[in-house]
Amino acid sequence: MPLEPYVECLEPETEDAPIWRFMRYDRFCTMMETQRLYFCRSDLFTADDQEGLPPIDYIKEVCAAMGPGHDADYSLQTLKEDRKAFFVLCWNLFQMETAELWETYGPAGVAICSLYSSLKSLLGSSADRTYLGRVWYSMRPKRYNTLHFIATKRPEYV
Repeated sequence: MPLEPYVECLEPETEDAPIWRFMRYDRFCTMMETQRLYFCRSDLFTADDQEGLPPIDYIKEVCAAMGPGHDADYSLQTLKEDRKAFFVLCWNLFQMETAELWETYGPAGVAICSLYSSLKSLLGSSADRTYLGRVWYSMRPKRYNTLHFIATKRPEYV
């Protein structure tokens, strides 16, 4: 299945941009043994239980605009469940070793480098429906859909 850009896909300035992936050493070994990338279910991606969800104020605003019968709490629970159908793999477009990254992945962690074009080519050959694009950092998503919520992160994660 061909690679698909998600809504308002942001790509790097050049497809030959270096990309970095930080991971635990055991995941790296598994990747080398299986020759497969690991995609994490989006609701399990971080310890942050709000990962991949829009702010509740945004949900309330959208539900109010949709009219009677649209409940924000119900919508939030539905979105939490919807995240279980999406799997993510994150790479960085910049080499920025931070203490936070190494606290997460070290002391048994590694950083690997590749090219955006290589990842794009690999994902484009997948039999699964795959999207590729940069994360949008904002408190206000541009669209009301689960894929866009997963691709939008709060500004404090920049």
